[in-house]
Amino acid sequence: MNGVVFIPDRNHTRKDFEGAFLPEALSFSEIWGSPKPVKIDISLTAQEQRAQVLQGIKDASWAQGTLRMVAFFCHGWKAGIQLGFNLDTAQDLAKQIACYSTRNVVIPIYACSAARDNDPGIADDIDPDTVGGDGGFADILRDALCWEDKVHCRIMAHVTSGHTTRNPWVRYFEGTGNPYGGSGGAWVIRPKGPLWARWIKWLAYKDNRLKFPFETANTLRQEVGRFTVS
Repeated sequence: MNGVVFIPDRNHTRKDFEGAFLPEALSFSEIWGSPKPVKIDISLTAQEQRAQVLQGIKDASWAQGTLRMVAFFCHGWKAGIQLGFNLDTAQDLAKQIACYSTRNVVIPIYACSAARDNDPGIADDIDPDTVGGDGGFADILRDALCWEDKVHCRIMAHVTSGHTTRNPWVRYFEGTGNPYGGSGGAWVIRPKGPLWARWIKWLAYKDNRLKFPFETANTLRQEVGRFTVS
């Protein structure tokens, strides 16, 4: 698959790079037949890190052709991700992705909390078709991509802190053909619902957790529903 994967270039806390971001990103790249992850120098300023990411997107497209996927394995929070981007600069990222990607580009953000919003807690937001995360980083990035005509984009992001790929608290932010974006994102699997235990077990398998962002939520729910919990 034509795509590019971004990771930090070193540990930030304990062994976050060595123990999680690097091995998971390498496996992701191998599974999808993409080049090895691009390392971003996190000793640089946020502006300099953004420049490295933007150049990496351009370089990847020049080498491979139009990109179908742009992925991030790094730390995150409601208002941004570790590699230099926040709510104020999400549009810069969207513009660059839009220049070099397909209309249905998929952006897995394997990072903490980029799908959050200001709601008082996630425990009350448990319907699989309700939205949340409005105004968070993933939401703003999806909206910016839609304004750039990537109206069938999909962003996968996590609501809470947790392991970079095994975190089950996942929302999709999709363009759904709307040139103006949307309001938040929907749960992929309803938290604490009938599929929740299966979902957590399902994510323990590396191929599953590194492939699912390219599946629709309905297809994913069917797949998890057929999964046998041992």
